[in-house]
Amino acid sequence: MDSIDRTFVLVFARHRRKYVGSPIEGVWQKATYEFSGFLVLPWAAIAIILLVILHTLTARGFSPSDQLERIIKYAGIASLFLFIIYLDRRFRKYLLMPPPLPNSETTEEAKRIRKFRIGGLISFAIALGVAFLVHNIEGAY
Repeated sequence: MDSIDRTFVLVFARHRRKYVGSPIEGVWQKATYEFSGFLVLPWAAIAIILLVILHTLTARGFSPSDQLERIIKYAGIASLFLFIIYLDRRFRKYLLMPPPLPNSETTEEAKRIRKFRIGGLISFAIALGVAFLVHNIEGAY
């Protein structure tokens, strides 16, 4: 989680510089929302992979009910919300004692945020690609 914390601190610092003079609670909340948005796509990728596995098993003779599929979808959504609540509580320490704010963002810090965001997009794209391939392979049989 150290990497997640460091990246959040950078996002929070970026928002603090952008919204100078705004109440710190609002700035912290905006940073938390943005950071949580970075994690939605990787979480969706996990859900897609699980649904692809379920559909592959269905094609192989396993007959889950519609209720099982619904449960998996709702469990994925619920777990995402629980994870976001966990992160919200974890990052609250930075609201109570904000880290020192440098005057500007370094190139390395900007790269770190960009890599974090791109990593989420890539994981989502890979999951969609796997789902597409499995769907087409299963459809061929």
